[in-house]
Amino acid sequence: MQHLRAIAATLCLGLYATLPANAATITRQFDFNYASFSGGAPTDPVSGSVTVVWDNSVGGVNQTTGITLNSLNIPFGFTIGFDYQLMTDTMLIGGYGVGNDVDSKIAGTDDFFLSILNASTTAVGDEFSYTSVLTDAHHTAASGSVVTVDSIPEPASLSLLGIGLAGAALARRRYRGIA
Repeated sequence: MQHLRAIAATLCLGLYATLPANAATITRQFDFNYASFSGGAPTDPVSGSVTVVWDNSVGGVNQTTGITLNSLNIPFGFTIGFDYQLMTDTMLIGGYGVGNDVDSKIAGTDDFFLSILNASTTAVGDEFSYTSVLTDAHHTAASGSVVTVDSIPEPASLSLLGIGLAGAALARRRYRGIA
């Protein structure tokens, strides 16, 4: 009977360990591709990739840590930054610098703006536009997409899985009489 309780407890702990943890830190790579720009855009289509690490339990504005610009096929003249809007789960990505917030662009500069809905769940591209030193216009895409390449497991989930596996091994040893 004691063995059955130990096995049941280990199975419950193991199943619990495989459930997503409530840790809020998310690491996600977003690949994007947008085309059919307005205003005689110098580059069409525009594609790129960013990796963002953020806490989806709090919002933030003009954050420059936790984001990496992996690739971009247009010139970019600012520090990459992001805003996270907690209430709508929206990620805004773009250039941040003197006189320039992530969610705005200055005509005549090399900058872009990308809006992603449902950023921490099933990401959907909402809007992409860019400016260039070659033109004074804002170029907005008529079509495009954002693909979430990967979502790296949260450390807490991996820890819980490890604890569950260790508990299963311990229960097995006790069941076999190897203390």
